[in-house]
Amino acid sequence: MTTRRAGTIAGCLHLLLFGGLEAQTAATGASAFVLVERAELRQPNAGTLYRYWGADRAEVLLFVTPLPPSLDPCIEDCAERAVEVLSNKFAQAVVRDRRRHSSDSVRVAGSTVVAPPPGSWLEQGRLIALRTVRDSQTLDSYLWLFLGRETLVQVRGADPAGSNDFATLERLVSTLVLGIPPPYSCPDGISTDTALVTLFPMDVTLHKLAFRVDSALAALEYHFAFRSEAAGLWRTAPRFSWPQGSELADASLNIRPGIELVVMTGVDEEGSLLAISSRALCRMPDTPLGLDEAVTNLAQQAMHEALDAILQAVGLQR
Repeated sequence: MTTRRAGTIAGCLHLLLFGGLEAQTAATGASAFVLVERAELRQPNAGTLYRYWGADRAEVLLFVTPLPPSLDPCIEDCAERAVEVLSNKFAQAVVRDRRRHSSDSVRVAGSTVVAPPPGSWLEQGRLIALRTVRDSQTLDSYLWLFLGRETLVQVRGADPAGSNDFATLERLVSTLVLGIPPPYSCPDGISTDTALVTLFPMDVTLHKLAFRVDSALAALEYHFAFRSEAAGLWRTAPRFSWPQGSELADASLNIRPGIELVVMTGVDEEGSLLAISSRALCRMPDTPLGLDEAVTNLAQQAMHEALDAILQAVGLQR
């Protein structure tokens, strides 16, 4: 197995894997697929590719990427629409890429909703079949896309020798997907609460504002799940604790809902615009009384702290 830095792989399939997969061999029926390469992709928010080889050069690629941030959580109906749109987008990109680099005839042969493997933390899934005709020979390949917890998981499989049928690939996909650790853990389930959002217009250039946002969040010791100064988009990893003695540490006493911040910058009619949303990612137990209010208060305080830090960085205040 090799570990290296990699450039663009398979056109637009630039996806991120959180953590590693412990098992390097996934047994599926009579075949065994072996992990032969782990490559960190160079593009921002791109992450890691895992390449598996099976019998007769059968290949399966696994990618995972953070979902681009949105001020409101993309769950339920939004997640269902997102996985359909993204799977079609990725499939068309693969078709374009193959047509550009070969004379093969390539088309999308079908698309259907699929459920994530039982026991997976992922919520929505879709399968797309691609058909390639090369020298009068037909090759079917498959693209699985799953979504959950602001994360996309993509698996691509094809069998050039025809020794593994679709059921074999499907079992392998289930094995690999179940081996992906979630980006965060919520013992009582995922919260479906809407986010708190604040907007703040300011007379600051977007370039300066983006730099100050990045440095202010880093100074507050946030880690990033998605980070793009160029696009003006940030999503923090869920935060479960704050420095001892701080107001947020007091507000989070005895609760650990995992606060996530999303920050966006843009332009309105009067100048730059800063938007911050804050929400709890994890559902809290039904007791004790008043817990919902405590969680909302914590999310609000975290949002205001981040807003104040960014404003201070550009010489402004609320």
